Amino acid sequence: GKWAGGKMGPMLVSGLLLRYVLAALWLGAAAGQVMTGGGHFRSGAIAWQKLEGNIVEFEIQAEWRMSHTGHYKHGAPANASIFVGDHISIGGEQSPRLLFGDGKFQYIVSQVTAVSAVDDSFRGITRIRHTYDNPTGLAGGPLGGGF
Repeated sequence: GKWAGGKMGPMLVSGLLLRYVLAALWLGAAAGQVMTGGGHFRSGAIAWQKLEGNIVEFEIQAEWRMSHTGHYKHGAPANASIFVGDHISIGGEQSPRLLFGDGKFQYIVSQVTAVSAVDDSFRGITRIRHTYDNPTGLAGGPLGGGF
């Protein structure tokens, strides 16, 4: 195959929150591609699980254009020099970030799981834990998140 590295398997997670998050992810990607004529986001999926107390772990699996000049590795431009195992800070005109729905967010740093020079892309996984102020989310409403 054209991919070097591991596989990105599908994650099965149900729930209304996941549907909202996936819709935000896909709509954001589509809007970015329409506005810029392409963009560096290729595809992705997001899942989450509630841990103990007010802690939620999010997992983002995504594919990005490798030659995009906004990616950083060890604080310096990656310059398309991306390899399996690297941790890449995903950049852009507006760097992608995970919004937790409570006014807080975190930028995306992806651990590379596969690289394709043929497709000029790489796949990666990001795991982020977030502690909400209360077990039901902002102002007692449902837990939320978006990308």
